[in-house]
Amino acid sequence: MPPPISAGEAVKLANAGALATPSQITVRTVAGEPFPRIINYVLGPIPKMALVGQSQEKEISWDEDEEEIPF
Repeated sequence: MPPPISAGEAVKLANAGALATPSQITVRTVAGEPFPRIINYVLGPIPKMALVGQSQEKEISWDEDEEEIPF
């Protein structure tokens, strides 16, 4: 399945439950840095896209001879 083509589409998919839920996140704190770093994670099962309402895949074609990318 291709990734979402816009931020709006990504938000709709996330709100519909298309994200795998992390079951474990390991962080490391480094002195002098304002935020901890994620150094490891474990994700739960990846949801099936048909269950969250995206059954039609969008296809983008591009001829390498074209000067501009089509998005």
